[in-house]
Amino acid sequence: MERWRRCSATYGTRTKSSALVAVCIVCSSFSSNIFSHSRAAVSEVLSKFGKLDFLVNNGGGQFPSLGGDIKLKGWNAVIETNLTGTFLMSREGIT
Repeated sequence: MERWRRCSATYGTRTKSSALVAVCIVCSSFSSNIFSHSRAAVSEVLSKFGKLDFLVNNGGGQFPSLGGDIKLKGWNAVIETNLTGTFLMSREGIT
């Protein structure tokens, strides 16, 4: 989370334009595995820019340990972030 806070503080929303390309980068930090957060993030981009051209789904987490040592709570946390979060952001981005 700290890395995303620094990214957001450093880059916020930046635009670079040339005759051929205009690039806008938006860095956000939120819980992508919570439906309302995913919807709000995409809605913010759409209200600011009118469309979403690319989505980099880069959320993830892990609990490095041996397979036999992983608790169900840890497993569910990784699945929620890595799979459910990616699914929710992708679904919101294409609707």
